[in-house]
Amino acid sequence: MGMPVTRRQVLGFRVRAQQLDRAAGALEDTAVLDIGVQDTGPDGGLWALAVRGVDVSALTGDELATAWTIRGAPHLYLRSDLPAVAAATAPFSDADAGKRIFDASKPLKAAGISNLEALDTVAAAMRSVVTAPMVKGEMSGRLTALLPEPYLRFCRPCDATHVFEMPFRLAALRAGLELEPGTSPPVLRPVPGLTAAETVPPHLDVVRGQLRLLGPTTPKLVAGQGRHVHAAQCEGPQPAVRPGVLHAEVEHGGVGQVTGGAAELLGVHPQVEHLPAGEGREHGVSAAAGRCRRRTGPAGRRRGPTARSTTGRRPRRCSPTPAPRRRGSPR
Repeated sequence: MGMPVTRRQVLGFRVRAQQLDRAAGALEDTAVLDIGVQDTGPDGGLWALAVRGVDVSALTGDELATAWTIRGAPHLYLRSDLPAVAAATAPFSDADAGKRIFDASKPLKAAGISNLEALDTVAAAMRSVVTAPMVKGEMSGRLTALLPEPYLRFCRPCDATHVFEMPFRLAALRAGLELEPGTSPPVLRPVPGLTAAETVPPHLDVVRGQLRLLGPTTPKLVAGQGRHVHAAQCEGPQPAVRPGVLHAEVEHGGVGQVTGGAAELLGVHPQVEHLPAGEGREHGVSAAAGRCRRRTGPAGRRRGPTARSTTGRRPRRCSPTPAPRRRGSPR
């Protein structure tokens, strides 16, 4: 029998755990950097830090590093954590790697190449090619010339053959590469001396970080962050079912696990005026904010964030409405 909690309590837990009620705070004490802050759009990552009280105007650019990690998306991390992040975000097993690279695993399997071996091969090729900052397209073209057929696919939008996208992205940090911030198309550059750490510090453990920042969740939901369900359940360096992890039963039939003390779920639900676009999917707080109003983002532009309602109504989109993403855009 798990501890009964309401949906409102879970959302309140997430707002507090992710410091969305914090007026001001240091970059080094920002909890969501432990699992990465997705850097979507021209300033998505910095805006996510700004609404957590970080003075992003005071950053010099050396404190943070951007890397393709969870789901192959660009995420911000503390630069000092990058070796441990490389270890924490690496696949737990060959099956986990296969889940992360999607359809790229099929031709590899047919050729007798394991998924982990493939990531190592792509990483080695990247390392040999990128010795200075290089735009993604140029790097992709050079890799295509180096890698054999099981690593390649024909891309209709590009009308060209190149490396499968997910192995390309997930091998970059494995190769010691980071993304230059603010570049579009992306520019990758070597991080001098970067190698994955031997062990993962507890605060950077991805599975436990999901529990610590999201509250009650399940292996299936954690697997939605781009890993194999079995890996999320029991193969990680710190499996979800361990001492200090509580079983919770959320109203309307939800069941999950959460780290920390039960009292943290029972506090007063804080009010948050708005969240950056993408916060709901990334950090699970899609119904946690109060009223919506326009404000200036970290780059000085007026922004129209997504409204988040605590009344149970469907969230509405404040103007300006972002343009829909076009399908089939080129690499």
